[in-house]
Amino acid sequence: MRITTLAVVAVLFSFTTATNAAASLIYSEDFEGFTPGSINGQGGWTAELSDGLDIATGAGNTVALGDGTNGASRRANTLSLSNVRRVTIEVDMRQTIGSPNFQNIFGIQNSAGDDIFRIGSQSGLGYRLLPDTGPDFFTGNITGDDALTSGHQFFTHRIEYDFLTDTGSWQVSRQAGDGLFSTITTFTSADLGLAILDPANWTGLSLRATSASDQFDNINIFGVVPEPSTGLLLGFGLFGLVMRRKTRSRV
Repeated sequence: MRITTLAVVAVLFSFTTATNAAASLIYSEDFEGFTPGSINGQGGWTAELSDGLDIATGAGNTVALGDGTNGASRRANTLSLSNVRRVTIEVDMRQTIGSPNFQNIFGIQNSAGDDIFRIGSQSGLGYRLLPDTGPDFFTGNITGDDALTSGHQFFTHRIEYDFLTDTGSWQVSRQAGDGLFSTITTFTSADLGLAILDPANWTGLSLRATSASDQFDNINIFGVVPEPSTGLLLGFGLFGLVMRRKTRSRV
């Protein structure tokens, strides 16, 4: 009985420690090396809405931005998360004010090119988190946040989602690159749709913007793939020992 208990504890411990595995970079894009003009045809990006986004270089960096036509560009078949337990997405979006329309939209798409969820900002409404279908799940701001009233600045947005526990969060930094994040909202598949539960649905990226002030930069996506831990190996070893003893006792 004691060995059986140890085996169970070791296996349970293994699932806990496996989630602490280091995250690996899955995809990264800073648009450096892109040619100013249309983003379409560069780095795997294609037009999704209107004539898509543009590329511009200035202030020491290259960014994707709107061209005045409420356009969108997508990058299909970008991600492969089939073995990923937890995913983290970070994207810098330049906040703007004074427009009644969406300023920035960043979306994750499935293989059919449909959004499974989108994040964005809209003057007068604040941040918006949209599910695959239906009305916004979240619309608003966070206490003390000046992201939508401080002029044109880049802010880093972070989406984290755990496929095993079905728990996610959307966070924002006060200034891109400062590493200080505040939670905008949390979510589950009950909030955004069952499609987010399947890592195979997280395949493509979508960027939508209207004006040249609506900009994107530094997209980084990380994934944690659980690995067999020492606890798991110990658990299977002890389980095998228990079964061996039971087999011998029956002989």
